[in-house]
Amino acid sequence: MEEMQVQQTQEQAQTQQKTEQKVETVNVEEIVRKHLNEQARYLGFESWDDLQAKILEEKGKLYEALEQERKRAKEIEKQYKEQLKQLQKEKEELLTEYQVKSKLAPKVIDADKALKLLKAEKKVEIKDGKILIDGEDVDTAIEKFLNENPFLVKAVSGSGAPHTTGKTEPQSPEERLKQALRKLIGGIKE
Repeated sequence: MEEMQVQQTQEQAQTQQKTEQKVETVNVEEIVRKHLNEQARYLGFESWDDLQAKILEEKGKLYEALEQERKRAKEIEKQYKEQLKQLQKEKEELLTEYQVKSKLAPKVIDADKALKLLKAEKKVEIKDGKILIDGEDVDTAIEKFLNENPFLVKAVSGSGAPHTTGKTEPQSPEERLKQALRKLIGGIKE
């Protein structure tokens, strides 16, 4: 029995030595690397390191493309902001012109020409939401402008009855034609 125990102990010792040898020879990193290299070859690369290098290269290209797109987007945004600013300025100018022209129209012969002359001679601007012409409110400035340029002002019709000679002239061309025909046919004297 003692012999059996000794033999079992020897067998266990041998088994333990074999297991230790197997553990020592199994290198996990090498197994993983081998598996990764196989997978890389399956994907068309020579090794796992080549695959990683290609991934880093593509990642760099993507970052570069992304940066270019960001720059392009900023440039487009800048252009749109400039266009918006220009359109707002044009809108403000058109509104100003419309308001000044509407104040001029009832007082002048040709509102468009009067507006052009006013803009050439005076500074029209909007300050605190109000239109100013040479720093004055619109009504005052227009009156001054029209006093300086009386040739723009509509003629004021006088009051009283119009001068008549007792004869009435026909107003329309048809009435004049009828009257001329009466004279020819009937010898009517007027």
